[in-house]
Amino acid sequence: MAKSVQDQISAILEEYIDKERDKIEEITKETAQSVVAELKKTSPKSDRGGKHYRAGWRVKDGKTAGVRRTISSVVYNATKPQLTHLLSKPHDVVNQFGRYGRSTPDPHIADAEEHGNELYLKRLEREL
Repeated sequence: MAKSVQDQISAILEEYIDKERDKIEEITKETAQSVVAELKKTSPKSDRGGKHYRAGWRVKDGKTAGVRRTISSVVYNATKPQLTHLLSKPHDVVNQFGRYGRSTPDPHIADAEEHGNELYLKRLEREL
């Protein structure tokens, strides 16, 4: 049985969308890996656990199944996740003996995110 014109056009469009989706997934993964590499270089290190924080950056794919698949990657710190907030936001420095002022924020995460977003958009424009 011959396919109708509508079926043929639908098949061509689905093939094109799948092809572009594969490119977008590849660009997303590569950009997330470059953000992780940047964070591993720019994260602060100290004598007390800084090397673990610096080495703990990972990427997790955030795909969901369904009619429309969502393409995403999540960059997170697996070894010291609690430090991401403490290092990027100012907070009171307090211990059992009292308050010692405020910490100074280190914007290494925001800088890497901004650089990753710019890289992602440039690659999408170039590839698609």
